[in-house]
Amino acid sequence: MAHEVFEATPMVRSTDERPSVLIGTHRARRGLDLVAALALVVVALAVAVRVAFLHNQSYWSDETFSVSQASETLGHVFDVGRTEIHTPLNAFLLWCWERLGGSTTLWTHSLSALFGLGAVVASYTGLRAAGLSDRARWLAVALTAGSGFGIVYAQESRPYSLVLLGATGLTAATVRQLATLAGVVDAPAHRWRRPAGWTAWALLTSAAHLLGAVLVGVMALALAVAAWRRRGTRESLLALGLGALALAPQLAWVAAGTGRSGFAAGTTWIPAPGGGDVWVLLTTVFSAGGLQPRADGFAWTSAAGVAVVVVLLLVAGALRLRGRGRAGEADQSSFAATHARADGPGGLGAEAVVRDLRLGLTLLAVAAATLVGVFLLSQVVHIWTLRNMIVTVPALTWGLAWVVTALPAREGQRRALAVVVLVATLVSLGAVANDLRHPYKTDWRGLLRYLAQERAAEPAATFSFFGGSALGQVAAADQGPVPDAALKRIERRMERYPRTAAAISRLRRTGGPHVVVYYPGVGHPQSDDIADAIRRRLADPSCRRVPIYGLVVFSCP
Repeated sequence: MAHEVFEATPMVRSTDERPSVLIGTHRARRGLDLVAALALVVVALAVAVRVAFLHNQSYWSDETFSVSQASETLGHVFDVGRTEIHTPLNAFLLWCWERLGGSTTLWTHSLSALFGLGAVVASYTGLRAAGLSDRARWLAVALTAGSGFGIVYAQESRPYSLVLLGATGLTAATVRQLATLAGVVDAPAHRWRRPAGWTAWALLTSAAHLLGAVLVGVMALALAVAAWRRRGTRESLLALGLGALALAPQLAWVAAGTGRSGFAAGTTWIPAPGGGDVWVLLTTVFSAGGLQPRADGFAWTSAAGVAVVVVLLLVAGALRLRGRGRAGEADQSSFAATHARADGPGGLGAEAVVRDLRLGLTLLAVAAATLVGVFLLSQVVHIWTLRNMIVTVPALTWGLAWVVTALPAREGQRRALAVVVLVATLVSLGAVANDLRHPYKTDWRGLLRYLAQERAAEPAATFSFFGGSALGQVAAADQGPVPDAALKRIERRMERYPRTAAAISRLRRTGGPHVVVYYPGVGHPQSDDIADAIRRRLADPSCRRVPIYGLVVFSCP
């Protein structure tokens, strides 16, 4: 499909350089102004949401792993990094970041927030000279900024915000490369600059995460096919060679670790994905409803967002068919002629719309190929998790938005659908902000605060903890309002048990004040069955459950 993206369109330097006084474009200009204004509102609110809640959530266990890894020596960073299948690029950057400001949640989360904001900037600058309409570019910027998926992972100290930055820049660079190969935009004066930019983004994406490397492979293959059809074998081999170069660091890391004890041990828990995992990926990308923790990521499971996308596609398709039917009464020549008739003589705006549509379809094909490829590979090598699939977000969201807003025949219809997309993004952003206000990760801060209060009130109280040490789940500097001395007192008279149902059978009610804490894992915040088992073992009606999110806590006087 990539080689057909610009088949019927003549050379233009970029959408930014089009004359602003073309006949028949005044309505389009007003529409683009409205779309741009709404997109800027989305971006402004999204930036506020990303920054406002950086300190709201405690670290969860994977973040504790990363922050603790980066809190030691540089050699420790790489030694511990061998337990993960992706390179320790993010851990190294976090190590540098901690040297500047420590390991509090506010500081370490701010690094991920910067990566997330960088993705927004990359979408704006990267698509500026890509032969797209202004509307398509603004939609991409707004969807990047307002993505619930992206915002959540900009609130934690793991590599997913970094790989999203890479995937965003890579997707924009691939669109530019396709435009250059098709002759829609001129190559830069120094012909090496654009391939070099694509390679830089590909290197970042590949080194940030293994699934980023998968995305790089798919993008490189798409460019190779387009180059072969348009420019010949030499250009195609160049695209494949640049892709291989970008994959080299990740492949070298895997090759060096293969056969070593403990390599990629942190991924052994991952199961093979099923159809339900694909569905949860889609509902999370188009986030609506309440945020829910799962073992493989933080998910939105409401079908509302997907339903909005399906309705928009159906409406856009119906408008296209209706427009083609009317145009066919007078002229059956092409879809481009339909758009030219709607936009006025000259038709240059129509050419941009056709490019938007075809590029949108191309990105959807890239997202689908990445998803299917990872899904099939994960039946053998279990690498699919919800959070890992963040690499598909730019291609999937941009592609759908461009298709929806390019299908209708009339400019007013395209403008109206673009406004609906942006309004839906604003609604989704409001739901995301509401979810970030409350704990959705394990509330270790709340637990430590409660245990410190209990210890101060009852110095002889016994604390029974299932799942390791309460302090071991929180990086040393992320103590919130609990001072060091109080933290040390918490560990006095603490019984530790493994996190298993069998261990609950060893629990005994002590004679004095007693607090029982069970950490069921980030994916099981309710765990009523565990609570029932603990209640039966305590066999004391005076014991009450304490509401602390993500933990089962009982207090007995």
